[in-house]
Amino acid sequence: MRARLLYGSLSLTLVLGVFLLDAWLNRPVGFTALAVATTWLGAREYFALAEPGGGTAPALFVAAAGVVLHLGLALGMDPDRWIEVMLVGFLALLGLRNLLRADHRLAFHDLLASGFGFLYVGLFPAYLLRVRLMQVPGFEGFGFRAALLVLLTTKACDVGAYYTGRTFGRRRMFPAVSPKKSWEGALGGTCLSVLVAVILAGPVLGLPGFGLWTGAGLGVLLAAAGQLGDLVESQMKRAAGVKDSSDWLPGLGGVLDVLDSLLFAAPVGYLYLQCILPR
Repeated sequence: MRARLLYGSLSLTLVLGVFLLDAWLNRPVGFTALAVATTWLGAREYFALAEPGGGTAPALFVAAAGVVLHLGLALGMDPDRWIEVMLVGFLALLGLRNLLRADHRLAFHDLLASGFGFLYVGLFPAYLLRVRLMQVPGFEGFGFRAALLVLLTTKACDVGAYYTGRTFGRRRMFPAVSPKKSWEGALGGTCLSVLVAVILAGPVLGLPGFGLWTGAGLGVLLAAAGQLGDLVESQMKRAAGVKDSSDWLPGLGGVLDVLDSLLFAAPVGYLYLQCILPR
């Protein structure tokens, strides 16, 4: 427990430091580096779960594609077209790579594992970078503040669910997937997520388009997406027969253990912002 709190605090400090560095430079340099590191390390962990003992080559392939995706976004490529080009290009190269395999069953498995892997550790985190790169005319620093909002609101749900579940948890959500997660914890996490979103979006960060109900809506959606992401990663670990995705962070596990909720929440946060922002 002590190690969990220590390394959790250090990780949060690092991420906040990256935000402050980008604000000082007025460029998403640190944020892009963090996204690249997440994809590179996340791909290694993902394929250690998906293909134990034989996932080095697919991990490098997916990680390289994810890194190129992030760098293209950071360098100013048109986001929608760049993502389309990367998806089509990745799938084409993936198909060609697997045509060379002699074992067709392994080829089919790799198509599925690598396809979802690119979405999971490549495309999903790219949406947090897209939030960071968002601009609103007449509002300087919108992307920086919006990314901070999505990050803190999502992680607030993690914290609220953990402590509420430990204290009041009785009814298990999906015991076959994650025995310790409870409906009480999910409710507590959602409530804290809503509270953080409402307070941060309007009074603290002053983001346009946000009021009480739009802030609460963001909190609910990010909490739901984040908890889904947590459960999906738990199911992958259970299928692989491991407790953590890796041991990079003592007391916390691996990169995917820390960012599982954010990977699913980032696209939801981006789409929600697109819907409520003034045109």
